[in-house]
Amino acid sequence: AALYPEIQLDLRYFMQPSEEQTRGIDAMLVMGWPQQVADLVQRRLGASSFAICAAPSYWAQHGMPRHPSALEQHNCLCIRSNAGAVMDLWHFARGDERVAVAARGNVVVDNVHRDMVRDLTIAGVGVSRILEWDTRRGRLLADGALQPVLTDWSCTEVVPVNLLYPASVRRIPRVRLFIEFVTQLFIDIERHRELRAPATGQPRWLKGRKLRASATRQPAP
Repeated sequence: AALYPEIQLDLRYFMQPSEEQTRGIDAMLVMGWPQQVADLVQRRLGASSFAICAAPSYWAQHGMPRHPSALEQHNCLCIRSNAGAVMDLWHFARGDERVAVAARGNVVVDNVHRDMVRDLTIAGVGVSRILEWDTRRGRLLADGALQPVLTDWSCTEVVPVNLLYPASVRRIPRVRLFIEFVTQLFIDIERHRELRAPATGQPRWLKGRKLRASATRQPAP
């Protein structure tokens, strides 16, 4: 908006975008694994891993897990994906060891309300997977609001961010400027990522159309 004040931004959110809903939309940013891209151009912009966090007050009361399996004894706050599945299967790796944890807790929220999980975690309600972007210097963890654990383990589910658009819109100046802007934005984000890992492929729970990711629980790939 500062660079191009004459361009009006019309932002919309879709849980399950249909052809009718997206008609007339110039471009879509999708965090996750797009299911229906049809003839859209799909450009991978970046990715984000996760950090397991809780407020210092929560850890003081309940103790810190020393192994991912101990998370099954904690109040884990989960998010429901746009596909409708609760993302309650958390994968970890350390060296050759692989662990898949069925996360359970008293709060599940839709993806559109994912910030509620972050806020409840800061309030000391439970444990959550926080996107690695939010752990960067100057964000939540820097001021002590959240304390990460299991830092010697890596979360092996790395979520991609994709830009989707019809090939024809590249000829529209306002859309071309937006595509260039958001592409450069993610180049900068990728440059400062602390937990560097490429985006992983579509997870099993998404392929299986389960209501809970943990219904497909298997050893992590």
